[in-house]
Amino acid sequence: MGFKEYVPQETLDREATITILPTGVMSINAAAVEEYCLEDFTRVVLLYDEERKVIGLSPSYDALGTLRLSLAGNGSGMVVPAKEFLDQFAFSVKEEERYRVRYNEKEEVLELV
Repeated sequence: MGFKEYVPQETLDREATITILPTGVMSINAAAVEEYCLEDFTRVVLLYDEERKVIGLSPSYDALGTLRLSLAGNGSGMVVPAKEFLDQFAFSVKEEERYRVRYNEKEEVLELV
């Protein structure tokens, strides 16, 4: 019986997701960064739809009223320090929570679903 080759899965074939950590950091995976061209932005506006209980992100270049969007330590994803935002809307996270990301064309915002 011969050798079988191991072929690793591409990291970018994963679904676009954002993980909210108990520390209040939002971690945006590489698939979401690439799919929504987030590497072109340095800031983000965080939004919350209280009626639907949905968090939204709107990438921005403007510093006023926005949060810093930084490359993650591994260099493939991005992070947003969102603790104050989460506290304001009483969004408590006891363990990592992963959300799919979709673009809402009507509102022109990325939503966590």
